[in-house]
Amino acid sequence: MPSPSPPSPAGNPSDNRTPPPQHPILHFINYNVATVCGVGLSPIAPGTVGSAAALLLIWLFYPAYGWAQVLLLFAVTALACYSANWLAEALDTKDPSLVVVDELAGMLATFLFIPQPYDWKVLIAGFLLFRLFDIWKPWPVNRLERLPGGFGIVLDDVMAGFYATSLLHLGLWYW
Repeated sequence: MPSPSPPSPAGNPSDNRTPPPQHPILHFINYNVATVCGVGLSPIAPGTVGSAAALLLIWLFYPAYGWAQVLLLFAVTALACYSANWLAEALDTKDPSLVVVDELAGMLATFLFIPQPYDWKVLIAGFLLFRLFDIWKPWPVNRLERLPGGFGIVLDDVMAGFYATSLLHLGLWYW
């Protein structure tokens, strides 16, 4: 991690754009949230690996339905924006590939209002649809990616998840 830059010559702390120093525990928490406990360190396709890890978490721990899903999505998205922004600033990179908490938020959006996402066909379809829209980035996903900081890192994935859930619901309705 880069070392903090020296204060500006004028002595104005607002001109210093490096993230403020953090307590080691907060540093540990932010890093593990942003990388989903190190999943983002995958040397091959960290976004896809992060989405697969999110799929596993959804399959194991997703008893919530309805408005509980919405609250969970909002909470994860807010935490994701904060931790993704923190790590992007710490690494001085716009969208570091090791940040995969955005994939978790996007996958939660993908399975929004799906009552029982435990059928393997539904899980695979949701995963593939999310990855399609996350990689393709149709409008307005590509516009959201331009937002500053953690918002741009996370909200494009959430929107890709909304596209995926729309098609997933349509497919389940006809299925």
